[in-house]
Amino acid sequence: MGAVKAGLENGGGIERVASTRGFDETVSHLEQLLAARGMILFAKIDFTGDAKRAGLTMPRMMLLVFGNPKGGTPVMVAAPSSALDLPLKVLSPKGQMKKFG
Repeated sequence: MGAVKAGLENGGGIERVASTRGFDETVSHLEQLLAARGMILFAKIDFTGDAKRAGLTMPRMMLLVFGNPKGGTPVMVAAPSSALDLPLKVLSPKGQMKKFG
């Protein structure tokens, strides 16, 4: 992703990664990486667009929810509460990516 690790946020398992690409290019590149690794993009939530439709403004922000049922299903069967963390998520605020899970 051409990224530089910028540290953990609040030590809660959230990793910030700066991107050298623009917002749209970063999101597109991430989608390509996920597809190349056999991941399924379950949802793409455009928080900025949702805010705009509600008459509000906010910086660009998008959440990608992705995973692979072959890997995630056995984990959720063994530990159902893991479904709170799975599938994996990436939040893309303008200028950086945040990886959750």
